Amino acid sequence: MIGAVIDVVILAYYAMHRFQLSRFHQDKALDVLRENMFAGERIEKKKFPKYYVLKYGINNLYKYNLDGGNRLIYTLVADESGVAVVVLEVLSHKEYERRFGYD
Repeated sequence: MIGAVIDVVILAYYAMHRFQLSRFHQDKALDVLRENMFAGERIEKKKFPKYYVLKYGINNLYKYNLDGGNRLIYTLVADESGVAVVVLEVLSHKEYERRFGYD
């Protein structure tokens, strides 16, 4: 069994502000992930963008839909003390399609 969420690490702090997500919506999304690390949609391994694999060495990837069509992309990192939700990027719909090769 996977342990409790011990932290939410935001590598995409600037991106959250770039989309002018209100502090309320940012906190709400992060609170949801703290409460349920599986709240996002799991992305199949064969669909992982090489960018994330090469840059972060990920072995799991999730997408959480935000207001306005934006997507929060995150991964889970576990150690003996629990699991950290690591926010990799916040993307617009168009950027998401480009990053994942859907355009």
